[in-house]
Amino acid sequence: MDVFQSAYIDLLSWIFGYEYGSAEFYIYLGATLGGAVFIGRVLLTMFQSKRGFLSVMLFLIPAFALSLAANVAVQEYALPHLDVDWAPAILPWVATALVALVFFVCLGPRCIDLGPFISIFVACVSLAAAVGVYCGTEVAIDIFDFGSDQVEKNDSRVLKMIE
Repeated sequence: MDVFQSAYIDLLSWIFGYEYGSAEFYIYLGATLGGAVFIGRVLLTMFQSKRGFLSVMLFLIPAFALSLAANVAVQEYALPHLDVDWAPAILPWVATALVALVFFVCLGPRCIDLGPFISIFVACVSLAAAVGVYCGTEVAIDIFDFGSDQVEKNDSRVLKMIE
């Protein structure tokens, strides 16, 4: 695995808070992307676009993936050559935003058949919905973990009572 790929996986693991390849990682990833695509499709319906889920997926998912790739590229290739104290905190996220903006303005109108500003709006609202789904997924997983802990405690208590 090369440096870029491992850094990309590390960034995804940092975003979702779980190790790449774990069940929780894929749950968060699927729920987040699914929520973003669903809300994007709802917004397209609201703006009377005739495009479907595939168009929204081709609009949002590559943009998010390329944006994170820009973040990793700046961290791995540009930051080691810069000797500025503010660059590590700001520059990767500026690159992320710029790549997403360019993607949404240039390719967004072709993918979702709406204007560039509406495509930026759809992407921003879909991203906000993805963050909301992420938080909701976190709460749901915490509830399930707590419930399974309670079941284990009750089982051990019942087994102690039987013995």
